[in-house]
Amino acid sequence: MLYPRSFSDDPSLVDRAGVPPDVLSAVIKALSKPDLVAAERARFAKDAAVVSAPYGCASPKLLYRDVISPVTRPETTGDGASLSVDRATFIDSWAFDRCGANVRFNFLVLIEKDGLSKLTILPPGVSLTDLLLMRDTYPKIGGAMKALAAKNGKSCDANSEMIVDRKPANAPGETMDRWSEIWSIAGCNGITDLTVSYDHTAANGATDIKVTPVAPGS
Repeated sequence: MLYPRSFSDDPSLVDRAGVPPDVLSAVIKALSKPDLVAAERARFAKDAAVVSAPYGCASPKLLYRDVISPVTRPETTGDGASLSVDRATFIDSWAFDRCGANVRFNFLVLIEKDGLSKLTILPPGVSLTDLLLMRDTYPKIGGAMKALAAKNGKSCDANSEMIVDRKPANAPGETMDRWSEIWSIAGCNGITDLTVSYDHTAANGATDIKVTPVAPGS
């Protein structure tokens, strides 16, 4: 059975995620159903080529399920071996080989009691953002790309831009409330790396988002 590596390497992650081990096992069983895995593979075959093309990679390869991250607490019935998932929403992340680079391909998966699973493709890469913060980042990215195009004297079609990778910046002094990531955007300027800085220390609980181009040579 496919198992999320981060949870198996560090079992404390299960408790911190608020998902009891027996519930996580039931979720893994639901996510490992052949029809769901086949659907994910089909979507990967279609969409991974799109986010790999800007890198000149024509043959990305799906490797293994890497991390399962809960979005909502799973609703279950039964107990023990008969425990089943009635409803759960997870980010299901698979590692894939983008012509030598190991990248994450992310699905938002909704599992329902009748066995129906809904898939939504999320931007590739690794990010600490939840779905809401991710959504709030998109217009900031768009604004930064527009400003950068204007600075370079170009007129770019925002609809042709797409997020092709995300990764932690690992800057000194970062915390869980104040951190930064590198988001890579493919568009008329080729691939542009942007530093996205998040600050969740405001008294009102809001998260401040700032986007700046990565300096050449950084």
